[in-house]
Amino acid sequence: MIFQKTYSDFQFKRHINRGERNQYYMQDHHEAIVSREDFESAQRLIAQRASEKGVKKGDPRYQRRFPFTRKIICGECGAALKRHINGCGNSKYAVWVCKQHLEDKDVCSMKAIPEEAIEQAFITMMNKLVFARKEMLQELLDGVRGTSHKGNLLRISQIDSRIESNTERRETLTTLMTKGYIEPALFAKESNDLSQEWDQLLSEKERLVQEINGNMKKTEAIADILKYTARMEICREFDPEWVELFLDSITVNSRQELTFHLKCGLNLRERID
Repeated sequence: MIFQKTYSDFQFKRHINRGERNQYYMQDHHEAIVSREDFESAQRLIAQRASEKGVKKGDPRYQRRFPFTRKIICGECGAALKRHINGCGNSKYAVWVCKQHLEDKDVCSMKAIPEEAIEQAFITMMNKLVFARKEMLQELLDGVRGTSHKGNLLRISQIDSRIESNTERRETLTTLMTKGYIEPALFAKESNDLSQEWDQLLSEKERLVQEINGNMKKTEAIADILKYTARMEICREFDPEWVELFLDSITVNSRQELTFHLKCGLNLRERID
């Protein structure tokens, strides 16, 4: 097809998406690889399938097709595991295999683990949490809630006072240098010492704040899983929602054992059947 339209015939369109850069394109700029009708038909089919699965654009499930993506770590070499399809014909099944093992088996000997085995181990772990929720989760929650942050808060207040003092001393030092009351060499030494003290104070304050925030997030995570397991009965089928709600990561200790690292702070080992 040869287009004989003038420059004014081209239609400029502008797309403005929240959080995205504005983009421009020209309609009918060149001959299409597929027809517009086929393209729009394909887009409708994609939208229909997403709607049937309850997946919307922007939803984490839209960007993460499989629940365990970027969550499984090899305990031998530390590399992430990738999802693969093994078998042939009608006997295909999903497995998770270490990236390092795929590249060089001599570097990492960890072999593939069936996805179904990981799901079954997750089901077993969730069932244990349901039955031991009072002994395990409630005690954990009580312990975290009982943690006092008074010491951290007092130390943060002391650090703020020292930071204020540090700022005043640096301003005074700069004034003395400007008026020529101290030598440049002495100014450089004192200024460097004050800068190092400043960095150390800020680093300690950040650590203390993160510790307080971490305990608060852990408390929320424990409370969430307590409420969830209180409504659960014995589980027989894997629910991908568990991964999004409670799982931080999985460490593959061996082909016979996994460690589930939960957002609430628990690290639970499970055997793989």
